[in-house]
Amino acid sequence: MLLALGNGRQSGGGQVLAPRAKLDDGRLDVLLVKDFRSVTELTKLIRELQDFPYDGRFVRYFTTTQLRVTTQANGSPWPLTLDGEARYYDQFCAEVVPLALRVLLPEECPLLSSTSQP
Repeated sequence: MLLALGNGRQSGGGQVLAPRAKLDDGRLDVLLVKDFRSVTELTKLIRELQDFPYDGRFVRYFTTTQLRVTTQANGSPWPLTLDGEARYYDQFCAEVVPLALRVLLPEECPLLSSTSQP
């Protein structure tokens, strides 16, 4: 139903999709939300989205350095939204390239891991 990945906590619209993500940890945080079939299951899904469990019934949250996804189901690719633009891909790969971008952040920034070095 939903696959979100990034190295920041929020999407461009401000939705928190990766609450434990750190910009400098060299990992992608991945949120996977499985489909639900009833209102009862929807309530459980919403509860899990509040906790972001590593392996819940409907929500799975984990980190990785690389993710390969094949989207083709029933003969057609799934729509993927990348940076706000909807496209169709049969497959894609995302990986972290450590220190690829230099950014200026305030001291004690919560987006950085506590072990980061300047």
